[in-house]
Amino acid sequence: MPIFVDNLKKNRKIDDIHLTIAIVGSRKLEQFEEEYINQGWGLMSPNLTIYGFDADQDACKKMNTKLQEQQISHQEKHIPLALWDSVETATLHITKFPACSSLYPPSQSYIDRFIGNSPLMELASTQEIQTTTLDDFCHSEEISEIDFIQIDTQGAELKILEGAKEILKSVLSLNVEVEFTSLYDNQPLFGDVDLYLRKKGFTLFDFGTLYRDSRRRSSICSQEHPGQLIWTDAFYFQDLIQKSSAQESCNKTPEKLLKLACIADILKFPDVAMEALECLTWKYGDNPKYNFANNIAEVLSQFHNLAKEGVGALPAMERIKGYLNSKYFLNQPVVKEDELHSRLKFRQFNLIIFPDWTQPEETVGLELQKVIKSLVTHPDRAKMTLLIDNSNITAEDADLILSSVAMNLLMEEELEVDEGPEIVLVGELSQVQWSALIPQLQSRIKLEHENGEAIAQIKAENIPIIELNNLARKSFCIHKTVDFT
Repeated sequence: MPIFVDNLKKNRKIDDIHLTIAIVGSRKLEQFEEEYINQGWGLMSPNLTIYGFDADQDACKKMNTKLQEQQISHQEKHIPLALWDSVETATLHITKFPACSSLYPPSQSYIDRFIGNSPLMELASTQEIQTTTLDDFCHSEEISEIDFIQIDTQGAELKILEGAKEILKSVLSLNVEVEFTSLYDNQPLFGDVDLYLRKKGFTLFDFGTLYRDSRRRSSICSQEHPGQLIWTDAFYFQDLIQKSSAQESCNKTPEKLLKLACIADILKFPDVAMEALECLTWKYGDNPKYNFANNIAEVLSQFHNLAKEGVGALPAMERIKGYLNSKYFLNQPVVKEDELHSRLKFRQFNLIIFPDWTQPEETVGLELQKVIKSLVTHPDRAKMTLLIDNSNITAEDADLILSSVAMNLLMEEELEVDEGPEIVLVGELSQVQWSALIPQLQSRIKLEHENGEAIAQIKAENIPIIELNNLARKSFCIHKTVDFT
């Protein structure tokens, strides 16, 4: 049962979100599979469209008739189409167990060597059918985006994905059946599917149940390796939080990230869902539409081990606790000025920079070297602290670059950084902590390459700016600080 989507639905936070999903190979096994609407997707109803595809015309007709009888509130239809990578006439190999039928012929080698699936895969007949592509279908139906795709087509998954190059640009998540052993002649295996999807910007997040088979001419196996790995479901997501050049720019919007959170929760990835909701709140929390701090806290409060100390104190809530209702804190102290003084080593004059750490290391290093050289040679260097934002780089990587800068200044300029100023990496701060920090700063040194996202997020544009060229001649004055005690 999804935990975040249920809460968001009750609080009307996803009223404007519509999910479109495609189920390729949508025929259900009687008595084994739930209706798609009962698999969690129903929480999105009526803002839900489901397109099912299956080569079995009778199965599609049966499912559509049943949907009409149920008087569903969402949109769902099953289309009798065989999807492939091209429009052509192909041979459908119909097996004794219809669910094992495929556009690839069953592997006689597999049937001869393994015993678990062999009786199901024996060829019963063949049929010539017309194939098409998912892209062609979407174009003809004027479908501009699909959010989630599930594919279970007995080895044809890669061909179907190759016929969906355009619509894949809008897809946020996939559940793809993959094989590790050739059940069908010449079929692509997991490695082929994984390589294709990674090139399209998708990340493998997990496998479903791992299915194995026993060898016909062996009577033993070990507990550690209980039979050869045959197939599973592979779950992929567009990781919209991780920066990637392979991702489509159209997917990097708050609405898309909210959709991804809903899909992840429905697919039983609550960790992915919470991370997405937290990121949305951290980046766009000033907009009530994308502020989910209290929704997250309300869900986490259902878990006693998390709630007993107050969910507002959880490390995962650190960046967004400024948006939380006070009831989610249990005697949590207010951020105080002296705490920031101690942690960030404030001196008489406190400056800050926001480097764009995504630039080449040489570019970042040269810019940092110019700043630090100007401060090291400043007459008030012993009274200064330089704060360096490192919100988009690890402290370890930032320290390595700073160490290289210090070594260059010593070797090339004979300048000792140890004599001042104090240089401190800011690290991750909450909105409350930033609000307490900003009044303590005299200036923000403007860089050629800056982390504009961080500057906008914490409203650092309100800090007085000083150009790097004017830094050496700058005479600082102390601003009146605000008492936060």
